[in-house]
Amino acid sequence: SEPHVMAAILQDAAIVTDSGRIIAPVYWRLGRRDFVPEKDGVGRSVGLQGDEWAPVGSHGYEPAPYVSWVYYSDDEGQTWHHNANGEMLVTMDYSAGGHWSCEEPVVVEYGPKHLLMLYRTALGRLYQSWSSDDGTNWTRPRPTQLSSARAPASLKRIPGTDDLLVMWNQASSDEIERGLQRHRLSAAISQDGGATWKLHKNVACIDQDDRDYVAPFPIRYYRADKFSPRLPESYVVRTYPAVTFWQDRLIFTCFESDRRRPEGKRATPWLMALPISYVYQKKPCRGRVPVGTKEGLRNAFASDPDRIVFVPPEAKGPDAENQHFLVTPTTTGAFLAVWTQASAEARPDQHVVVSRSTDRGRSWSEPDLLAPDPKMPSGHLASWGFPIVVPHSGRIYVFWNQNMGTADTRRDLTALMAYRWSDDDGLTWSDNVQTRSIPKSAMSDPDPDKLENWVVYQAPIITQRGEVMVGFKEIVGDEAASRMTSRPMRSPWRL
Repeated sequence: SEPHVMAAILQDAAIVTDSGRIIAPVYWRLGRRDFVPEKDGVGRSVGLQGDEWAPVGSHGYEPAPYVSWVYYSDDEGQTWHHNANGEMLVTMDYSAGGHWSCEEPVVVEYGPKHLLMLYRTALGRLYQSWSSDDGTNWTRPRPTQLSSARAPASLKRIPGTDDLLVMWNQASSDEIERGLQRHRLSAAISQDGGATWKLHKNVACIDQDDRDYVAPFPIRYYRADKFSPRLPESYVVRTYPAVTFWQDRLIFTCFESDRRRPEGKRATPWLMALPISYVYQKKPCRGRVPVGTKEGLRNAFASDPDRIVFVPPEAKGPDAENQHFLVTPTTTGAFLAVWTQASAEARPDQHVVVSRSTDRGRSWSEPDLLAPDPKMPSGHLASWGFPIVVPHSGRIYVFWNQNMGTADTRRDLTALMAYRWSDDDGLTWSDNVQTRSIPKSAMSDPDPDKLENWVVYQAPIITQRGEVMVGFKEIVGDEAASRMTSRPMRSPWRL
């Protein structure tokens, strides 16, 4: 039937809306692709897997962009109409940033005559458009918060709900450029028509302990390096998902490809059935301290965290209170976390701990006590630690408030500045604990024996000239405030 135009459509992409309209989201390329140099493998990159070269990227080096549009029919497919406002492609900065492919669209109805369409792009994200008139007109494509390889998604509404399910190849910018583009098949839920997505989880991945959520990264063109780094031995591709529902089960198919197989035998069908309830489950804690079972222990998973560093094993133990959590990357690429623990805030057992991760936050070492020095008298609180990594040497300093037995305002605030350092990326720390007094200001108690009341809330910054900038709050005690002739500023900021 008309309009006799060349176009392609993904498997399982067409839908019938509640009004009876058939929506067929389609796409095709613009321009020529016959002058791409790689005649025997158009636009391919390769990576070494074992002792063989395996293709890792498609379309990364071809010049032809793709556009998407919608055909719809109100008479059961007898006649078809093009959406009213033209083809969709990504236009950045009003064309100044270029035009980019918008391909392999999928669509879902999330409310009466309200539709959402997702597109595959090479910009590190899935893109999206909305229609509020049953598919006749569409908004221009905009980026989602779903980090993605250049691969298509499956988009469905979960039966009996208004919730949307997306399944797609989630990937980071680093993974895309290293050739790991379709090794992770993830799922997420939206309960607001695709505006936001949550409950990210992997349904298939070459690493079963892999991260379930990849944070969005800057929008630009991403492709695999022409000769990518060595691939894992377990590397396989699972992509082009298609989802359906039967009773209380979610059934999805995709194709699995071992790129080392002989040509013609690389892709095999792959099917999995899961309870629909699976996509609503909170993510499990991966290899961390078990949650305590005592009544009243807070549920560490209530907010669906992306990473868990530490969960107190008991509700009222000496590490039940965990605050002032700061994380910094080290010069080796590890992560160092510093925070303050106690049975309750400002209790005599308050102390500073550190933990390391060498797999970008997926797992963490058990917390190590950094302060106070065990030789110090009981009740000398150590509080509110903050790290500084020296760029040129890799030395790590951790500073904290070290109480010396007196309290002008609170014991955790009336303190010297103490510090230790590590020259092996946070594995061990100096035996010697150094201390310094915070210089007095115009609002300080003039008594030289009185310590300042202070706290650093945020991580310091290091300027391009190597200067360390640390902002802190000074708290003026009652005795010093009573001597001021004007209305005192009790909590000034200092640097």
